[in-house]
Amino acid sequence: MAMTRGIIWFNEALATGVGDGSPTFANINPLGAETDTIPKLVTKILELVVQIGLPIIVLAIIYAGFLYVKARGNETEVTEAHRTIYYTIIGAAIVLGAAVISAAIKGTIDSLK
Repeated sequence: MAMTRGIIWFNEALATGVGDGSPTFANINPLGAETDTIPKLVTKILELVVQIGLPIIVLAIIYAGFLYVKARGNETEVTEAHRTIYYTIIGAAIVLGAAVISAAIKGTIDSLK
């Protein structure tokens, strides 16, 4: 019973009167007005991924450098350091490549309009 009252209250809180007594519901975008279309949403998500990914990439490169220093000629540890820097560079290429491809596609679409 309490759940039903809560749902009714929530619906009434969202409803706004039109004047004739019939309620209309407001469509509220929690992400703001700058994400009102799918391409803008994808752009915002990609920007967030790049902003989070770049510091992680830098830290991974620093970590690989520490692995090289720590290896001191030990063949298995040098191989681990090589593998770490290899996969870090591949990840960086994917993250930055996605941002470049997105910018190129967006520029092309904007020039066609």
